[in-house]
Amino acid sequence: MLDIILLLFFIYLVIAGLFNGFTQIFIKGLGFLTAGYLGFSFTKDLSAYLSRYFNAEKVILDFVAFALIFILVFSVFLLINSIVKKELKSRKKLSIMDKLTGAIAGILIFVICVYMIKEFSKKNETLRELSSKSRIVKLFSWER
Repeated sequence: MLDIILLLFFIYLVIAGLFNGFTQIFIKGLGFLTAGYLGFSFTKDLSAYLSRYFNAEKVILDFVAFALIFILVFSVFLLINSIVKKELKSRKKLSIMDKLTGAIAGILIFVICVYMIKEFSKKNETLRELSSKSRIVKLFSWER
């Protein structure tokens, strides 16, 4: 399951890099990484807070907490991206070099994301279970 998500994410990053260029893929990639990092870092805190108001299983509360943090942080980066995109369109068209470097940036962001999944799986039981079955995570694992 995780491999399918990662493969789709890889394809998205490369295509988005080609069409949008380095600048936009950088902002979106940075947003994704920041949202993921903050989501994993503060999931337990928000989950504990939500458990006071909702009687649900820990896994569900963890998922909801992560999703809320991720969506909020990533939305801020999407807003920044739309402002930058309008500014770039008003000044000039993106060059071929910007688009090629965008595709390369997409690949690098993917590798970083897989590494983050590998690292966070050491601390998160659900993620550890998902990533242990992933061929892509194993492919990018430097601990053979």
